[in-house]
Amino acid sequence: MGVGVLIKAGDTVIDGSFRSKLNRLSDALQA
Repeated sequence: MGVGVLIKAGDTVIDGSFRSKLNRLSDALQA
């Protein structure tokens, strides 16, 4: 396990939660 793998995993988790927040926000705006 290299540091790059850990960073990549962290980015994926952050990106996923960020995208779900953005999706909820856009859903709320369109509602």
